[in-house]
Amino acid sequence: MARCTLETADDGPTSLRCAFSNGNVLQATQDPRLDLQELTVTFSQPPAAPPLGLLQASEKAVYGQAGCGIGWQKPESRPVTGQPDRSQSIYRGETCHCQAIVQRSAEGRVTALTLKSAC
Repeated sequence: MARCTLETADDGPTSLRCAFSNGNVLQATQDPRLDLQELTVTFSQPPAAPPLGLLQASEKAVYGQAGCGIGWQKPESRPVTGQPDRSQSIYRGETCHCQAIVQRSAEGRVTALTLKSAC
């Protein structure tokens, strides 16, 4: 069971946020002004599937079989802004500033996955 909210702004972003009974949250945002699309899943427990496998499958589902050219072998690692106890690995693509992000807790547990682009 999920509780979802939809927020829209005139000529601005539209966001859908669904909170599930298991504690996971799905946030989808689209902003036509920037041609921005962002999809984030925040996990209450680590996902059962490998995080890169989930992101790679999402890339193909959103951008087609060829994906958006994400370089899965060359992530950029850095702390999460405003959350020094969390780190993120950012995988960058060649099309529309495509990015896949794996966020981890200080213990290394996957806490969120994001796929986004802005053309």
